[in-house]
Amino acid sequence: MPRLGAEFARACRICLACRGRIVVTGMGKSGHVGGKIAATWPAPAPGFFVHSGEASHGDIGMITRDDAVLALSNSGETEEILTIVPSSSVWACR
Repeated sequence: MPRLGAEFARACRICLACRGRIVVTGMGKSGHVGGKIAATWPAPAPGFFVHSGEASHGDIGMITRDDAVLALSNSGETEEILTIVPSSSVWACR
């Protein structure tokens, strides 16, 4: 069974087509992994990390329409992430 499917390929296409920055977010261990991803994100789009808990208290204002958000969650049901990402744009890659 392949571990990477169509959802992963779609995420890659979104990141490659991004006109802004790649914003990585997560809580707990997923947040720690997200911080490492953002710190080593390659060009063409710069990446940065926004803590999901801080985003819901104002840091979400740093994210623009041209940015792509990579939200990391082990369960896919992390409350802090679900409160900052509109449900119409959420898709899971498991």
